Amino acid sequence: NGSEWVGMGRRVLTESPRFSEILSELDGAMAGAVGCSILGELQSACAERMADTAVAQPLLFALQVAVTRMLGERGVKAQGFVGHSVGEVAAAWAAGALDLDQTIAVIAARSRAQAVTRGAGRMAALGVGIEDASSLLDASGLTGIEIAGINAPAGVTVAGPLPQLQILGEQAEAEKIFFRLLELDYAFHSQAMDPIRGALAEALAGLAPRASEGSFVSTVTGDVLPGEALGGAYWWDNVRQPVQFASAVRRLGELGCRVFVEIGPHPVLQRSLGECLAAMKVQGRILATLRRDDDGSARIDA
Repeated sequence: NGSEWVGMGRRVLTESPRFSEILSELDGAMAGAVGCSILGELQSACAERMADTAVAQPLLFALQVAVTRMLGERGVKAQGFVGHSVGEVAAAWAAGALDLDQTIAVIAARSRAQAVTRGAGRMAALGVGIEDASSLLDASGLTGIEIAGINAPAGVTVAGPLPQLQILGEQAEAEKIFFRLLELDYAFHSQAMDPIRGALAEALAGLAPRASEGSFVSTVTGDVLPGEALGGAYWWDNVRQPVQFASAVRRLGELGCRVFVEIGPHPVLQRSLGECLAAMKVQGRILATLRRDDDGSARIDA
């Protein structure tokens, strides 16, 4: 979440007949489950629609699948897979743990369930590590704020009620700690998600995951996870538990991964990836695919 932007995908759709063909296939496969047309939403350029996670998540997923397929057709084969929050859905598909129909079911259920929590809280980035972030929260005396993601050795995300986050921001500023509210009207990975647990479990009760074709490194556990473990219960943890991105990247580094490709409409994890690799003293390459206002077919061909 956060990599989406109004107008994303439209240039590559115009320039690449193959990309357009793939998205047309996905549009037909996803429309009934997600309740909207992927192609229609990408072409509508409506900021309010993009702010709705019931729309944004399926669009992100569709673009990730399409870019991954395009890269695969160019001979790019991954050995390891990791996804940040909603990105784990496409990562599970790319790893072969879920087939396309099942991943569509996950993204539809996940986005539909989370959409009803809009307005229940916000999220913010803090420029400190998990220990310092925990100490800051303890010292603040604020209630309802949780660690929502550990992205890098000195970068976490927190989630909770907006008034408390604003107070935390003032305290962080006083201590010269980086703080920034995220442009999301949701408090993902926090207690704001608790009311949707039952609906999500019911919707995903029939999932039948299988062994992955590479190393799927979970950002729920921070470690390699068998594809067979990605059943309905896992996707509740994906929604509710903090994103263990830093641990997952470290595990990929331990597995020997040295080239990381961020797949999405705009790269938002490049800095976190770099900081994680630097902390391991690993020399790696970090590449992006599509970018905001620069999402032509050359971004994939390059």
